[in-house]
Amino acid sequence: MLLLRLKFNLALYQVRMRFSAAACMTFTRKAKLLIHPQIDHSVVSDHSAIPIMPSSRPAAVAGTFYPAEPSQLARVVEGMLAQAREALGTGNSDAPPPKAFIVPHAGYRFSGRVAAGAYARLQSAAGTIRRVVLVGPSHRVGVPGIAIPSVEAFDTPLGSVTLDQANMDLLRALPFCAVADEPHAQEHSLEVQLPFLQKLLPDFRLTAVAVGRASTRELADALACVWGGPETVVLISSDLSHYHTYHEGQRRDVQSSRAIVSLAQDRLRSVDACGWRGVNGLLRQAAALGLIPTTLELVNSGDTTGRRDRVVGYGAWAFAPDPAPVARDLDEGDGQKLLEVAAAGVRNAVAGKPVPQVLVSTFSKALRQPGASFVTLTKGGRLRGCLGSLQAFRPLVLDVAERSHSTAVNDPRFPSVEPAELPALHLEVAALTAPAALSFASADELMAQLQPGVDGLIIEDQGRRATFLPKVWEEIREPPRFFARLLQKAGLPADHWSSGLRAWRYQTRRFGAPLVTGRPSISSPRELD
Repeated sequence: MLLLRLKFNLALYQVRMRFSAAACMTFTRKAKLLIHPQIDHSVVSDHSAIPIMPSSRPAAVAGTFYPAEPSQLARVVEGMLAQAREALGTGNSDAPPPKAFIVPHAGYRFSGRVAAGAYARLQSAAGTIRRVVLVGPSHRVGVPGIAIPSVEAFDTPLGSVTLDQANMDLLRALPFCAVADEPHAQEHSLEVQLPFLQKLLPDFRLTAVAVGRASTRELADALACVWGGPETVVLISSDLSHYHTYHEGQRRDVQSSRAIVSLAQDRLRSVDACGWRGVNGLLRQAAALGLIPTTLELVNSGDTTGRRDRVVGYGAWAFAPDPAPVARDLDEGDGQKLLEVAAAGVRNAVAGKPVPQVLVSTFSKALRQPGASFVTLTKGGRLRGCLGSLQAFRPLVLDVAERSHSTAVNDPRFPSVEPAELPALHLEVAALTAPAALSFASADELMAQLQPGVDGLIIEDQGRRATFLPKVWEEIREPPRFFARLLQKAGLPADHWSSGLRAWRYQTRRFGAPLVTGRPSISSPRELD
């Protein structure tokens, strides 16, 4: 009898384990999913209670954390965003949006207004942002590192949000990342952010990350994998202290805010914020990239609901590049270093190797600051490749390393550079000042503000965008032709004009030398006057 019972229990255990593995998780490098000790184990031990995840994760907290009826939800979210925009005012609408945010994740009546205040700052970049990296704590199911879902989309009452499989693949390769649906199935910290994003961004893909016991370094490494450029915004979901009296909660949250704005990684612990691991990971990444944190709002549930006996803290912070025009601070030594990094990037690309590793801390302060750059290759005086960025979002030296590698093999106008070409190539690196918006009522007014030979120009209209570096003035000396050719580059008619056209000008500091040998030649500082 005992033998029969043992055989039956073994068979039942094997069935349960096979079902659980198929329905709930796939792990990389034999990572195990751990059940959080606060969860009722009797639920998860009964395989009949574990749902099979469909290709799309259904909304789990609609009707509790936010309205379940689509039109009501749309009204609520639009109303909070409208109030946030009104409170924000116009400000400097042409300043680049923050790269990352910390946002709260309680029910909308508790923290929705605070979250909306952060999201309103993305309005100016709504047409640019196409990828959202959303990181939040796993409240119900613990994992040893981080967990990403296997489904293809997350649903809310406002529709379906497609997951970014390219980013998921990058995270999946990390040794501390598990593919597991159960941590996401009932998790609210990510879901409550989605209706705001659906109302703000016309088209985006989501990278959803549930955080377990990952270290600060692991979280920073994960963020670095999917950091992207201006097309990507990073969101860390976290509330602050829990269940203190009003004034004690205030005191604790002010201390947490000071740690955040001073980029004091590892200062926050679980008693300070439920998403403390994600916050610490962001602080490490922000410090490495020179991002500047700003407190947007700091309140608690006593402020939003009136009940002050057991409050929960809510705050929002933005992380943006230092707006200082780094190009003005570069000297000849900086130029030599940039050319060395760019040459290494080109050589690596041609050899089929990855972007060269750059230890940012070993470079000058100017090269460590966020900067935008273009890298140009010429051969016999003719263009052989040119790619770059217009918005500073990472240290200038890192930007040059990436741009030089791409210029050699990814410029769609040219075939990849061959090894035999390297001795004949000339290399130029251009560091950009921050673009300044132009105000004009006609094409003539726009062109009258340009300094030929000095200003680069960015134009944007009808969803199209293009730029000419100041160097282009060497080929096109007349402003009308310069402007007409730029319109054509943007895919617009040469005589195009509309009242919706926007334009920015910027200057560059240029460094050039033969790719293989030679000292840099540096453009005159007068270009930056």
